[in-house]
Amino acid sequence: MRVCILQHEGLVAPGFIKEWMISRCHEMQIIRVDCGQEYPLIENFEMLIILGGQAGAYEEQKYPWLIQEKKWIRSVADSGKPIFGICLGAQLLADIYGKTVRKARHKEIGWWQISFNENSKSHVLLEGLPNEIPFFQFHQDTFDLPEEAVLQAGNEAFHNQAFTIGRSILGVQFHPEIDKEYLQRILDQFGDSFEKDRYIQTSQEIANQETCQQSKKYLFQILDNFEHLIDQENTSSTKNTKCM
Repeated sequence: MRVCILQHEGLVAPGFIKEWMISRCHEMQIIRVDCGQEYPLIENFEMLIILGGQAGAYEEQKYPWLIQEKKWIRSVADSGKPIFGICLGAQLLADIYGKTVRKARHKEIGWWQISFNENSKSHVLLEGLPNEIPFFQFHQDTFDLPEEAVLQAGNEAFHNQAFTIGRSILGVQFHPEIDKEYLQRILDQFGDSFEKDRYIQTSQEIANQETCQQSKKYLFQILDNFEHLIDQENTSSTKNTKCM
């Protein structure tokens, strides 16, 4: 399987996604959007993953590359290719479907519990997940839910933590991909500014509560679900071609 990954900056890397790709023997193409790298042809990959970043989905003047990125993501969505959007990636999905992305009244930083609702129990991309999972959060922006979307998870800090559009698009506000090295880079760069608040943990609390391996387990489950969906669609497409 060939997977295209959109990366917006050096700090926010694929993390455990890369480990999953290697373990499943898949091909990975990383596009550094902020460096102006060329987007691949849609027919040259089976799945798109959109990583996070410090840019706001609404900051097109500050980050002009957002304009082309949004158009390209929409073309991928319209093609029916599976898409997994993480943090900024989820916000970009909300944006291309016509909804507002904006700064919230508060930030959410640290390991916080995510509650999956009844909708998640019957969605192919969320099979095998428990009702409650602690995931790492590092954001202040939030978004309105697109009309086409179904809410799948939330928490006290932010109602819209995970949503799906149809069977093949998943957006999550949290960071299931974060590994220890990725987490340490965040703490090294921003940890001194983490002042304890209602939804902000200190750098020491974040380090003490680190559950990266648990995140890895559930990220792998989500990505395996994407792979199974793609395999099913490929099998169905092959059968239809033979019938013709």
